[in-house]
Amino acid sequence: MIDSLDECEADDDTKLILRLLAELKTLDIIQFRVFITSRPETLIRFGFRTMPRAEHQDFVLHNISPSIIQHDISIFLQHKLENTRRENNIPEGWPGDDIIKNICERASGLFIYASTACRLIGDPLFSPDQSLSLILQDDYVCQSSTRALDEMYTTILTFSISIFLKDYDKATQEKLNSEFKQIVGSIIILFDALPAIMLDRLLHLPLRTVSMRLRCLHSVLDVPESDESPVRLLHHSFRDFLLDQQRCLDLQFRIDESQAHGDLLESCLMLMSKHLKRDMCNLRLPGTLTNEVVAGEVQKCVPLDVQYACRYWVNHLRRSNFKLCDNDQVHTFLQTHFLHWLEVLSLIGKIPDGVLIVKSLEAIVTVSSSLSCFDLKN
Repeated sequence: MIDSLDECEADDDTKLILRLLAELKTLDIIQFRVFITSRPETLIRFGFRTMPRAEHQDFVLHNISPSIIQHDISIFLQHKLENTRRENNIPEGWPGDDIIKNICERASGLFIYASTACRLIGDPLFSPDQSLSLILQDDYVCQSSTRALDEMYTTILTFSISIFLKDYDKATQEKLNSEFKQIVGSIIILFDALPAIMLDRLLHLPLRTVSMRLRCLHSVLDVPESDESPVRLLHHSFRDFLLDQQRCLDLQFRIDESQAHGDLLESCLMLMSKHLKRDMCNLRLPGTLTNEVVAGEVQKCVPLDVQYACRYWVNHLRRSNFKLCDNDQVHTFLQTHFLHWLEVLSLIGKIPDGVLIVKSLEAIVTVSSSLSCFDLKN
C-alpha cells in the first residue's frame, strides 16, 4: 500500500516509483497487487496513462455519489461518538440523531472534518458537550468543504490557545503566541518527524514548554504520550491551512513558510555548531569503517536532532529567504565544521545523500563578480 503518492518531495522520485511499479509484471515467482492513493496530479495521471490499461484500475473518489459519502460519514460519527459517550459515562441517546446529522452536513463530504470533530469531542482535556458546542456554534452550514474545515481548525486553535493566554498580560501573551508559532510552525514543515524531547533541543526551548504547547493540540496533531515518540501531523490539510493566507485569516495562527524554514535553518546551524567535532564517536582510528561502528554508539554520540540537522539544513536553506553572504552563518559553519558534518553523514549511512546535498548547496551559491551576497530566490 502506498498512501499519498503525490506527496513525494521530488518529481523524479514519483517517476521512479511509477516505473518500478510498472516493472512488477516481469516478476515470475512473486506476484504483487498494489493499492495507491493520490491526488490526481498531472505527473501521476500521465504516468498511469503510459501503462497498459490491463495493469491498473482507477477509482475516482469524486465520482462517488454524495449520498453514499454522507451515509459513510454518518456511520463513522455514530461509531466514534458512541465510544466517547461510553468512555465519559454519558447517558444513552447522546448526542442525538439531529446533532450527528448536523455535523455530517457541516462536513460537506470531507471525511477529515468528521475525523477532526470526533477527536476534539473525545479529547479528555475538554468536556464532550463543551467541544460539541464549539463545533455547532455557527448557525449555518458551509457549502465549501475547505471553508468548513478551515473554520474547524480555527475553532480548535482559538480554543486551545485561549487556555494558555487568558491569565497573562499582553507581553506574556505575545511571547506564548510566538512559542506556539515556533513549535507548530516547525512541526508542519519538518522533513522528518521528531519526538518532543528532540524538538526542544532543535528549537532551543525547554521540554516542558514544548510539551505544554502540544498538550491541547491532539485534535490536529498526533502527540504521543511519550516525549520520545515522534510528533506527527494527523492530516496534511492542517499544514495547508496554516500556510495559506487565503485560508488562515487569523495572523495569530498563520505560519510564514519561508520564515519558518529560515528559523529552522538557524536552529540547525546552531545545533550542529554546538555538537559537531572531529571523531564524533571517539573511535580514535581514522581508518575505521562505518559498518564496524556499533549502531548504539552512533545513536548515543549523534542524537536524532543532530542527525536531522545534518541531513536537512540545506533543504531548509533552499526554502527560506536567507541570503548567503561572505562570513555569514552558513559560511562560518562550513569553514569550521564541513569535515565534521561529512563525518556524521558517514556515521549515519547518508554519504550518498551528502553528495547530493553538496551539489544542491553548490547550485545555490552562484559565483558573481559583481555581487557579494546571493538571493536564494534568483
